[in-house]
Amino acid sequence: MRWRVFLAVLCFSSVAHAQAPGVRPEIGKPIQQASDLIRAKRGKEALARAREAQAVPNKTAYEQYLIDRVLGLSHEATGDHAAAAK
Repeated sequence: MRWRVFLAVLCFSSVAHAQAPGVRPEIGKPIQQASDLIRAKRGKEALARAREAQAVPNKTAYEQYLIDRVLGLSHEATGDHAAAAK
């Protein structure tokens, strides 16, 4: 019985991982850099990196979602609360 539960969990985790949306490197790299800069309290530099990702054409909905989140956090880190709220 336990092996069935283990097998079911293993199959579910494989399917869930396969359905996770991907991010292209030209968007993922600047977003990751921006996230690191936000943690380092370097908001202006983070904003520049997020805008690099924003300039990439043909973004998926998930990529745009990530960019919007990081842009908001970058604006917040720079003290621009009105832009962060958008």
